[in-house]
Amino acid sequence: PIAASVAMAATSVEEPPELSARLQVYARVRPPLPRELSGGGKKAFTRCLGVPKAAASRIVCTTSDAPILLNADGSGATADVCEFDLDGVFEEAASTRDTYAACAPLVSTVAEGINATVFAYGQTGSGKTHSMRGAEGAAYPDPDTGVIPRALAQLLETREQLRKKSGI
Repeated sequence: PIAASVAMAATSVEEPPELSARLQVYARVRPPLPRELSGGGKKAFTRCLGVPKAAASRIVCTTSDAPILLNADGSGATADVCEFDLDGVFEEAASTRDTYAACAPLVSTVAEGINATVFAYGQTGSGKTHSMRGAEGAAYPDPDTGVIPRALAQLLETREQLRKKSGI
């Protein structure tokens, strides 16, 4: 299952060069849930996507029930495969900390008055809430803290630094 694609955009008249005024699309691949692995009396879990090691911004999905067999360079795909080039892909082992690292530059620009949006999009059960809020009961700086609490912590920390700097 592909978790929510975390899409980000920032716009400004004088935008920092590292943030182009365009939509950036990232996919986060969530690991299979225990109930998916056990089958629960239903069809067994089949991995339907892959991330070639040589192309960390490419995701490959099958259009059939057949598993994907890819070489590390992404070759070996069959005709029933779709490939998508994205700005980045967070693999199953990626933490919410890893996901937030892609969003952090946008949060920094918000403190400078530049509008930015981060949103999660995906199927029900794909991991949007986990990516954005984090694991249930996780509090910052827990590694399972999501994008929203991390962004708020970063904004509050920036505000405090600005207060100290200005002497207020």
